[in-house]
Amino acid sequence: MFKKFGLQILTVAIIFALTGAQSFAQKRVRFKSGSNSAVVSGTLGKNVSRVFIVSGRAGQEFSATVKTKGKKIFVYPEGDELGEWGIGFSQTLEADGDFRFVLENQGNAAAAYTMTVTVK
Repeated sequence: MFKKFGLQILTVAIIFALTGAQSFAQKRVRFKSGSNSAVVSGTLGKNVSRVFIVSGRAGQEFSATVKTKGKKIFVYPEGDELGEWGIGFSQTLEADGDFRFVLENQGNAAAAYTMTVTVK
């Protein structure tokens, strides 16, 4: 019984190692009281994406701008992988609630980033 359980744990560990645990990461962007923007910084491994979540209301303007040094980091709305990619985008929120967007590193190395997120 313990061998079977150990094998299951090992299998899960291998899956995480092969897919990169960061690819499953989601992070909620929180704004300080009275502020309509927040700065988020971190590092993305090569070929890794991370989903960010912000809360907003229908009609508010959302924008995200990413700064990185010569790396291929893109930001885009979740589910819009075929849309226009770049170092930033903005759009009007269509509904109240959570809005998800993706930060993706398509470079050959890990990359540090600083991202400014605004909802007004």
